[in-house]
Amino acid sequence: MCRKLMFSIFVVSLLGLINSTVDAAITISSTEIWDGVIMHVEVPIDAVYSNEQSNLNHWRALIQFPLLHIRNFFSRLVYSYFLRNFSIASLNLVFGSFLCLFGIIFGLTTWIRNAYNNVVTTSGTVMISALPFILGFQLLTGFLSFDISNVPDISVHNRLLLSTQLKKQPSNGKIKE
Repeated sequence: MCRKLMFSIFVVSLLGLINSTVDAAITISSTEIWDGVIMHVEVPIDAVYSNEQSNLNHWRALIQFPLLHIRNFFSRLVYSYFLRNFSIASLNLVFGSFLCLFGIIFGLTTWIRNAYNNVVTTSGTVMISALPFILGFQLLTGFLSFDISNVPDISVHNRLLLSTQLKKQPSNGKIKE
């Protein structure tokens, strides 16, 4: 079994592999060097445990990890679709969630109330709960389609390479070699 040890930029700069520190917010999992700057270095190291016991509590991890994933999912939705870029997908998410919840809650409460009173539910009441649910589901499907297709076209390393070329560009518009 092989584990990867990630050296930080600070450690790499201490080793003398680069001359200056780099903004740590930009991360690339690569060993390529552009203009003498290494973003991350991955070194494969064999894992040796001998007689050590793991400190991982399986039950705590079973509860903690899904909660953290749910929190990160909702924060990604808020940041991506409401703070950074408000689009039609944001409206699909809001209205689709509202319509689906309305259809489910209204349908369940009406069904339970009519079943308790032993009354047959009319087709109009069924349609009042089914139509918002179907429309909301369609809106959520449109949002999901937009979210899946919302993938960056240019990878991070190409953008960094382009930005370094633009910084080298003189005033006459030609790139220095």
